[in-house]
Amino acid sequence: MRVVAVCLIVLLALPAVAGGSRLLLPAGEDLAGNPDFERAEGDFAKGWTSYRSPGGMVPEYGLHGIDGTKGVRFRCPETATGSVKPSSISRALTEFPAGQEIEVTAWLRLEKFAGTCVVWARCDEADGPQRREGAFENSALRGYDLTGTSRWSPVTVRVTPDEATKVVHVGVLAGGTGSILVHSIHARAPKA
Repeated sequence: MRVVAVCLIVLLALPAVAGGSRLLLPAGEDLAGNPDFERAEGDFAKGWTSYRSPGGMVPEYGLHGIDGTKGVRFRCPETATGSVKPSSISRALTEFPAGQEIEVTAWLRLEKFAGTCVVWARCDEADGPQRREGAFENSALRGYDLTGTSRWSPVTVRVTPDEATKVVHVGVLAGGTGSILVHSIHARAPKA
């Protein structure tokens, strides 16, 4: 009976890990509108900003998500002869619960990637980034090694806005060689 129960649990979890539309995420409302990049505005995902360093990786919006859904791909420019500068995608959150931890989860897949790739979150006051514990985190600080080739995997960081926080920025930054595919970036306050 225990073997059957374990098999059922594994089978129920497979769609969330192997593709499909159900992802393993904490409970709560998503604070990042359009977290799956499904809605477009112009030539990019609505509400999201892309920044490309001169000569840096190219953030491309298109069918780069799980099972061919919308997503973002970071790739090297055709003219690149080695590692290239980082570029990023990000979103500014202006509505969030102060004093409550925000969990930011990006679903990524790496393709022969070498360089720097981080999922990050930062709390800002009116005059810029807050300089206190819990106001900034990136996946490198949490011990994630985002290099090589991988399956779709969640990468999670956490920040805690306080009463002085005006904006929480969340995003992915990537620079190097190879490609990074981003299916989604969710921001949730699990205890809300």
